[in-house]
Amino acid sequence: MTKAPEDLIARALVPYGDRPDAPEAARLVEDLLTAGLQAGFRRHAVPEGEQPPALKAAVREWCDLVRTGPGAGGDWSHARALARVLRQLVDALPEQQSAGSP
Repeated sequence: MTKAPEDLIARALVPYGDRPDAPEAARLVEDLLTAGLQAGFRRHAVPEGEQPPALKAAVREWCDLVRTGPGAGGDWSHARALARVLRQLVDALPEQQSAGSP
């Protein structure tokens, strides 16, 4: 089942008191990673020379987050960081590329 990036972002960026429990936070990280991978594939449909700087920057930041993992903050903090960058990535994709799944 494909989950819309916007829904995943909304689930991750909730106030502290509404944060998910540990198992749900881990599932949310996995879902965000999948959504980011799908957005990355859509980025490849945009010729390198036509990719806006915001898209390239979001991809670099995404790769850094994936490489470093959750860190001391745990899955919920990692999910929030992934969600912020996923939002930047999706927003930076050209309109026809950001809608739907690949």
